[in-house]
Amino acid sequence: MDKAREARKMQVNEFEELRNEAYENVKIYKERMKLYHDKAIQRKEFRPGKLKSRWMGPYKVPEVFPHGAVKVQNLKTGSNIKVNGHWLKPYLEDFLSKQVVEYLDDVK
Repeated sequence: MDKAREARKMQVNEFEELRNEAYENVKIYKERMKLYHDKAIQRKEFRPGKLKSRWMGPYKVPEVFPHGAVKVQNLKTGSNIKVNGHWLKPYLEDFLSKQVVEYLDDVK
């Protein structure tokens, strides 16, 4: 009976060691995957100036808040909106007109 008890205790200890090892491996895996995914994130830096958002613009950035929040001001109406900075992209005034000119040049 004592031998069976000792064998069972050894099995329980082995299972605990395997469980702890698996836990550590999962922890290491999660850390590596987080680093891998964080490398792919593109950081955007916004300073006061003109921007174009998903809405009709252009907009001006009067204030940048922590954690990516940006206050934008519509230059036509003067209204202010607080939005996520990931939704915004730099406004290129001449970009559209240059595309139209290039397209018209190709037609000739």
